[in-house]
Amino acid sequence: MKRVWSILLSICVLASVLPLGAPAQTSEFSYAVYNGNATITKYNGAGGDVELPSVIEGYPVVAIGEKAFAGCTALTSVVIPEGVTAIGFRAFYGCSNLLEVDTPETLTVIERNAFQDCYRLLDFYFPDALTSIGEFAFGFCVSLTRVVIPSGVEQMGRGVFDNCQSLAEIYCYFTEIPDTWHAKWNEYCDATVYIIDDGEDPVNVLQYTVEDGEATVVGIQDAVGELVIPAEYEGCPVTAIGSYAFLSCKGLTGVVIPEGVTSIGEGAFGGCSSLKSITLPSSLKTIGASAFSRCAMTSLVLPEGVESIGEWAFTECYALKNVLIPGSAASMGGYVFFGCKSLKNIYCSAESQPEGWSEDWEHDVYLPVHWGVDELPSGYGDVNEDGKINSADVTRLLRYLANRNPQTGVSSVTVGIGADCNGDGKINSADVTRLLRYLANRNPQTGESDIELGA
Repeated sequence: MKRVWSILLSICVLASVLPLGAPAQTSEFSYAVYNGNATITKYNGAGGDVELPSVIEGYPVVAIGEKAFAGCTALTSVVIPEGVTAIGFRAFYGCSNLLEVDTPETLTVIERNAFQDCYRLLDFYFPDALTSIGEFAFGFCVSLTRVVIPSGVEQMGRGVFDNCQSLAEIYCYFTEIPDTWHAKWNEYCDATVYIIDDGEDPVNVLQYTVEDGEATVVGIQDAVGELVIPAEYEGCPVTAIGSYAFLSCKGLTGVVIPEGVTSIGEGAFGGCSSLKSITLPSSLKTIGASAFSRCAMTSLVLPEGVESIGEWAFTECYALKNVLIPGSAASMGGYVFFGCKSLKNIYCSAESQPEGWSEDWEHDVYLPVHWGVDELPSGYGDVNEDGKINSADVTRLLRYLANRNPQTGVSSVTVGIGADCNGDGKINSADVTRLLRYLANRNPQTGESDIELGA
């Protein structure tokens, strides 16, 4: 009977992921429609960071079909929207530079070989709704280090984690492994399998030291996903993140540092290559050397009150595009943004460079620094800063350029920082062109454009 149930389940899975309707296509995706729902059948884009639509041409997206992204080596991250229930056979096979997958809570089926040969995939979240994982689904994902399987998984194929060389621990929320799983589900994988009770948290276990009634976070058993650091430890306020506390926690994607923390030590989050979301407290005073080197955030706003930023603090944060430094920062080390090759704008609340900043603080960056700015611009293209992007912004930008003194570069017409529509640190005719293309290619129903503003 169990075998019959397994066969029926497989048939249902295949039916949910195979394109069974008339094919159609947008600029980025080919898709098929069946019973009023869309399955993405092929990705036609350039790669990079990709966010899948939840609706295509009015049809809700419920599945990613067979080989839809297979061999897309330019793909670095993908956000799969809520509503998607199935990821098909070899859907992301051979996406060798895929670092991150944001999975929806609605996901129930991962078909065989779906993520095989995603060599750089660092972490994968298995949602509670998941019921089936196909054979060799994560084969040769050699960068995975730890996974947690939810209690609803009824079917597990053979060799799901085949040759995942870095995978050390697999946590399963079961009292025992279900007999519906393939007997060789963990074949060719040396990870230790832990059977744990619902409610236990096998990861993100922090380690502390306490001195003079104040606690410092000094380490972590392992870090996976998003982490909220507690404000207290055994009745003592947490006031510091110690040096190298989270060093090279590659599975950490987000962190919230609580109010009360005043210092972040040297190398505290260095090498956290998946860390995109960082919430810093208003109490923060000191950021140590190399504290956030090689992290993955795209934008950074340091809170007013920060007084000291150590050398190399944000070096090699390759995705970082915009930074806001508060006027309270009286001390700045050298090479703070060294190797931040995507950085386009540095904004500072101070009216001019403080005397306590190293002469080499922006070494290797060589970008125009916008002084006297209290917040990041509301958005590229919002030239007149009214919160909208429309033809009025084109008019203001043209007037600004027409009334600019060619000798001094000063115009009698004012524009917001968002006038730098292409994010190259300059305001010129190229920005007009980008803004016009953006508006001409914008969908009147959704407001979305095929043309990107900014870097």
